[in-house]
Amino acid sequence: LVLSLRFPVTLGMTMLFWNFMLILLQWAFLKRDFGIKHMSQIIASIIYSIFLDFSTFLIKDFHPEHFIFRLFLLLIGCGVMAFGMVLETAPRLIQSPATGFVLTISDVLRKPLHLVKNTADVIMVLLAAVLSFIFFREIQGIGIGTIVTALSVGPIMGFIMNKTKILKYIPTNNKEN
Repeated sequence: LVLSLRFPVTLGMTMLFWNFMLILLQWAFLKRDFGIKHMSQIIASIIYSIFLDFSTFLIKDFHPEHFIFRLFLLLIGCGVMAFGMVLETAPRLIQSPATGFVLTISDVLRKPLHLVKNTADVIMVLLAAVLSFIFFREIQGIGIGTIVTALSVGPIMGFIMNKTKILKYIPTNNKEN
């Protein structure tokens, strides 16, 4: 979002650029193990960017005023995102570049996925804050919802992965599941 506020492109276009950067980072980490599954993230990125711009257009005038309602939507969104990431990563098929990047780091460092997700999200928020200060000399594009999301999605993923039986029904290549 910070990049889209600074440059004359849509949020979807900045996400497409960012996703390509994440795909390149995966390639750098995986080298010979970077395969067609990882390359398929390019198609996922293009589709995601189109839908991001479309959904941004659809909700551009939606600004709930009540704090409790906004908090409710935020918490539901964090839960849905965490659950979606668990479902997306379990079968080890096509992922979005952000999920693929987190999964790659988790595999390379042999660290739990939910902890890597949490760390990556915090680093991304800090990077956005630094870019915001560089571009605008103030924080723009980062709010309390961004911070809550960065701090909560990974732990919610950990809870889902540790406390539910859903993963046993998903065919995986991961020996931990």
